[in-house]
Amino acid sequence: MGLRHANSLEFGNLILGSLADAGTSCEYGGVHSIMGILYHFGSFVLNGHYTAAHKAQLGWSTSGSGFLRIETDGTYLVRPVVDQAGIRSLRFRRGGPNNLWLWIEYRQFEGDYDITLAARSGSIFNGALVHYEQPAGPEPNEPRLLDFQPGVPSTESDGRCTNGGSLGSADFHDVTLLPGSTWSDPYTDSWIRVDSADDDKLRVAMGYGAETCGYSLS
Repeated sequence: MGLRHANSLEFGNLILGSLADAGTSCEYGGVHSIMGILYHFGSFVLNGHYTAAHKAQLGWSTSGSGFLRIETDGTYLVRPVVDQAGIRSLRFRRGGPNNLWLWIEYRQFEGDYDITLAARSGSIFNGALVHYEQPAGPEPNEPRLLDFQPGVPSTESDGRCTNGGSLGSADFHDVTLLPGSTWSDPYTDSWIRVDSADDDKLRVAMGYGAETCGYSLS
């Protein structure tokens, strides 16, 4: 269907490098998608849904209905990516002006696919899964998974993706930005905060400059 693999992206001990830094992409490192590496346990296969960005590329999710393009401060409710309707992801511009975007999505223990992810991750259903879209790199504009828990080692490593830093784990199983956590971009004025996560929605705030309380929902 014309999709590229689900890869991951590393920046040493940083979650995200400078605007000019293309990072190091790991083939199949997006382990929460069927387009990443597959694990076979006898007849059992670990194979999560397509990423939100891939669903947008396929036309299964469209701007304004399936996902929102965000360039201003706000607080948003995001439905699980497995759902068939509602806002299921956010495409947030990093600082600006530039063509760098962060895709925020939410996974839940639902359906025949995403429920298999519990076998390899203790936090995949508890926070925001974030991919980075950039025009540079070997596969331009292909969103790649970022690790927002770089200091959390995994009990099972796939042995594929290592960033060589003292904080980085050897895989991308536990990578979500968890409730109560804020990520502030060290190279721009953009930030993302996860306020809460429950069975049917993720509440996430994002913006530029000073972090806001974010009580108004969009």
